[in-house]
Amino acid sequence: MARVKGDIPDKTIIRIVLPTQAPTMSLVTMTFALLMSAIASDHLTSPQHTENPSSLELTSTLDGATSDWLFIYLGKISVAITSYGYIVVGGLSIAGNVLNAIIMGRQKSISPYAYLTAIAVCDLGIGFTLIWMGVVSNVELQRKQRFIADAAAVTSVAMYFVREWCDLSALYLTVALSMDRLVAVKFPLRRSGWCRVKTACVTCGVIMTSGLLLATHFLIRLKITWLPDVESGLDLPNMSYTRIGRTQVVNDTVLYASLLLKMVLPLAVMAACNMMTLRQIVRGEKFRMTSSATQKSRAATGTQCLAITVGVIVTYFVTGIPQLTFNVYVSIYGYPKTLTPSTAFLAMFAELLAWTKCCTNFFIYTILNRKFRDDLIDLFRLRSTRGDIDNHPGIQIT
Repeated sequence: MARVKGDIPDKTIIRIVLPTQAPTMSLVTMTFALLMSAIASDHLTSPQHTENPSSLELTSTLDGATSDWLFIYLGKISVAITSYGYIVVGGLSIAGNVLNAIIMGRQKSISPYAYLTAIAVCDLGIGFTLIWMGVVSNVELQRKQRFIADAAAVTSVAMYFVREWCDLSALYLTVALSMDRLVAVKFPLRRSGWCRVKTACVTCGVIMTSGLLLATHFLIRLKITWLPDVESGLDLPNMSYTRIGRTQVVNDTVLYASLLLKMVLPLAVMAACNMMTLRQIVRGEKFRMTSSATQKSRAATGTQCLAITVGVIVTYFVTGIPQLTFNVYVSIYGYPKTLTPSTAFLAMFAELLAWTKCCTNFFIYTILNRKFRDDLIDLFRLRSTRGDIDNHPGIQIT
């Protein structure tokens, strides 16, 4: 089915590594995002007339002049990448984020863990949508099982909406986490009043509600149409644009909003917040070395949360570069009238890579946060111990 495409280390380690490398990465991130935005706004042509419903979002639909064998060949590649790739990424996301939500949800006394729990829930939602879309968008399955084609026709637009909602929410929850860490480090005396768990929960609710409203454009711009399949001749569901979705003004608005809200603004804010936070950590390092054990423990916890935040930001930047580059290219030159196999492959791979960010947080937490590793080990140890007790013939648990 054709789819529309888009739109902690220990304290000693942090003291040695983060102050020297993370500000540089943050500066590079912010500079790159602003540069790409400037290029797009300087070269955007409006309106762009292409044969596709929109020149601003890549679809897997080929030009009509393309030979049938190439269409079928690219269709098989599309199934391999988008269908099976989505299922794998979605499965990893569900497994990892269930553990993230369980472990982060236990840390109820610190505000960052409220944000991390909400991020895990959003990424879990993305994982479910990826698996569902990977199954129902599989053209080979649609040809064999009619109910899969019917399910794709009924649920595809809704799945795009839910995925965009969760993606936007997770992104701005990460922004809120960066700002929370900046306030906690820069204003330590006000941390107990400003960085409360209750405040974090309210912020999470506001962000997720805002993400829900911003994602509604998918419900207005997309629809399902039934078109003959080249290989089988059967009518299969294809994603297309509504009359509103074909309007160039609407598409230009979506493009500008996507570049601003999903790349430039969040990356700039996160980069600035983390640079200032790391600067405060460097300045306060001497005081922490002479402070009490309790103050050292609190500082280490806050620094580990910061390391997690930096890791999530860098991962988001790296996985999003290919798709951002392609979207800016399409916004400048328009959608290519002839789609070569290499271009189609790279475009589909770039989109899949962009969604891998929903399953990487578990590995980032495991690598960068010693407390998370300890809690993860304790969780499995507890399950194992309870299983041994349940299986013991002389012990009954009521």
